[in-house]
Amino acid sequence: MSNRPSESELASQKSEKISRVGINRITSEDAFQSAMEVSRNFPFSESSMFDASSVFADRVPKTYDTAGLKFLVEFLSETIAMFNITVFRPRDRDEPQYLLLYTILSKLALLSLGPGSLVILPAGTDDPFADESAHLDADLFEEASSDEGEQRWEDEWAEEYRKSAPYGRACHVSFCACDGILQVVRSLLSSVHPPEMRASRNVDLETAMEKGYKVVMLVEPVKHIIFGYDIWQPMATAIELAILNGKKDPVTVLLTDGKEWYFASVQLVGEISKQGLPRPTRNEFRACGYRFRLFACKSFLCDLMYSFIKRESPKATVFAYLHDVLYPGVDISQVAAQAERGSDALKTLADEWVKACKVDLDRSQKLKDMEREMMASEQEAKDMEEEEQALKRQLQQQQGQ
Repeated sequence: MSNRPSESELASQKSEKISRVGINRITSEDAFQSAMEVSRNFPFSESSMFDASSVFADRVPKTYDTAGLKFLVEFLSETIAMFNITVFRPRDRDEPQYLLLYTILSKLALLSLGPGSLVILPAGTDDPFADESAHLDADLFEEASSDEGEQRWEDEWAEEYRKSAPYGRACHVSFCACDGILQVVRSLLSSVHPPEMRASRNVDLETAMEKGYKVVMLVEPVKHIIFGYDIWQPMATAIELAILNGKKDPVTVLLTDGKEWYFASVQLVGEISKQGLPRPTRNEFRACGYRFRLFACKSFLCDLMYSFIKRESPKATVFAYLHDVLYPGVDISQVAAQAERGSDALKTLADEWVKACKVDLDRSQKLKDMEREMMASEQEAKDMEEEEQALKRQLQQQQGQ
């Protein structure tokens, strides 16, 4: 009998750790296929995924409202310009691209400050020893300097993971295995954030999803894209998150170095063993015992930091594509109205945040005013006392004469 979780079990396993394969990145086709048990019809090459003739590619030409595109470019222009002049961008670092994508996504999140709010979750490295079931002997670290010790560490870690892997399988990848991943999640609740989420922002993705959030986009910024190396980790992560999202909410991967942009959407169809699933389509594949659709695969060549344009620039199209992913079904012509509503909502939130600061400042000023008044009163009393003493001395002198 399969020990894979059913969709109903996924919903009930609130305290279950999101599964992982450990601290090693998936950086090859073979590792991806082995770890995720992916069917052979998955498009393992860049061309089979993104060429115009591919069944996985976004082959429907999109036309956008020109006024909407202009407003969107203007809306993001200050963010891009500010990043361009204030952030050093060493060529061997991923962090500048991470900051660039964060600034763009946070600006676009302004368009949804209301019901269905977008929230950015910056992922960090998952600590494989944080789970109580995965503790290893400390002496392994002392022996890791030798080849034999290092191999023993890897073997024992793998064995511990196999014992503790959720769902009894080790084919899933941690959504936190990449230091630089950004995840955009959307609240499906009726308020900006549910009360327990408003009370504390110190939550992880698992907690956020338990509270009614769905992953919309998984963004992996890298310094220089090597497609056959960089695509597998975010794609594996997207597969796992698509399972947790359920059938209605796809996860879109964005792999970019700020010059090349690769978009691909993954959506859960259902568990292979379940009856009553729709007939497979040409853009389906299998992984981890589930069926998925891979669609809307689109790539762009677009250097956001290069302002001199010799021919038609895809910058506006890249921004529009980001908008389409984050706000499916919302026409680009509505961006101006979204921005106005978002700005009003942000002003309200900012006023709430600064209110406590102003109260503290007012209280501090009152204390300072009271201190000055007390010092002035003390000085006045001292002056009066000195004046009284001077009068007494003067009187004594007059009496002595």
